[in-house]
Amino acid sequence: MKNSNRVLLIVVAFVIGLVFCSTIRSKDVVEGFNNNNDCPNLLVKKGNVLILTNTGKAEIPGVNPIKFNNLEEYVEFLEWQRKMGVKCPVLYFEETYDAQGKVGYKMMHDVMDKRGGLPTKVPEQFRQAPVVKLRDSNRNDQPYNNNNFAGFDSDDQHVGIKTPLDQVQFSGRLSDNAMDSNWGGIKHSEHSVESGTYEERMRKPTSFTVKETFLSKFKQVKKKKMENKEMHPSLIRNIPQSSK
Repeated sequence: MKNSNRVLLIVVAFVIGLVFCSTIRSKDVVEGFNNNNDCPNLLVKKGNVLILTNTGKAEIPGVNPIKFNNLEEYVEFLEWQRKMGVKCPVLYFEETYDAQGKVGYKMMHDVMDKRGGLPTKVPEQFRQAPVVKLRDSNRNDQPYNNNNFAGFDSDDQHVGIKTPLDQVQFSGRLSDNAMDSNWGGIKHSEHSVESGTYEERMRKPTSFTVKETFLSKFKQVKKKKMENKEMHPSLIRNIPQSSK
């Protein structure tokens, strides 16, 4: 009984396959690639000008290729084609320049939707760069190289990567660094130096303090300013003045 059911099922499947092969044509199932010979198939953008060409036909000025001064003109031509029932697959290229100033052509998805750049929504794993540990021989072999400064990256091995050194940032309300957006100003930086904040961050000879050096230089500058203010009027008259 089981064998007879199997044979019957095989015969029915064979008959269905035979009917399908005899009635369905291959072009009805598989998309054909025979396009209309009158269809333009290449669109190139050079600056603001769009050039539509039919590579299968001879070039005739004003007919093949067709030039559009802007995107609006090409869209109007495309809408006219759609109304006439003409649908032509077009390969779209844009004229580009590389870093050396050489001309090249980049293939885009479509003149309306180029898809030429990065996705608008970046995946979460690519939003934050991973922290890569520093390879610094200046800090190896502990405890002999303990508390050393980071070695100079002469070969640019750390360019483009995020290292623990990049995470060392000022966390207070006001910064002593004039390059920071939250800089506290000149007085704030002077006060930090005078208070000895940076004494432990400098390599210095014995009996040397940042505070003393800064104060001595500051006094010298201040003294010069006072001397200029107290200059005798007769000396001021002898100073040549720029003519207006």
